[in-house]
Parts: sequence; C-alpha cells; structure tokens
Amino acid sequence: MQAKRAYAAHVTIGEKLWVIGGCDAVTPPYVTPTVVYKSTEIFSDGKWVDGPDLPAERAYPCAASIDQRRVRVSLINHNMPK
Repeated sequence: MQAKRAYAAHVTIGEKLWVIGGCDAVTPPYVTPTVVYKSTEIFSDGKWVDGPDLPAERAYPCAASIDQRRVRVSLINHNMPK
C-alpha cells in the first residue's frame, strides 16, 4: 500500500482487495490520527493501484461486497477531526 492505514475498511471483489479510508493512527496511543484518508487502494495482479475517492475523509468506514461486483461503504460512522 502507498499509505499506512489503520481502521480502514477491507473488502474483496473477485481477486481484488479493496482498502477504503482509514487513518494513520498506527503508533501508541492508536487513537490520535493526524491524517484521515478518503482514498481507496486496490490490490490486483500483484500491485497496488488507486481506486475511487470517498466523498469525505473517514477513519472508521464500513464496507461490504455486494454480488462480487459492487462495494457498499457506510460513511456515517466516526470521522476524526483534522
């Protein structure tokens, strides 16, 4: 991945792994992110590529695969302040 992401949503569609949103709270105390992401990264064919951006930054998104062709993302959960 291009960015270290904690609390991101992960979902697979076919042979692709989608990593959606998240933040950089990867060092103690794990609760004070300085960067919150709205980007998506997709792992496919052995490499990471950029996916579509979310409408807004989300530290704790939720995602689910729908019929192995679409991803549903919840954007109403916790958004950390910048």
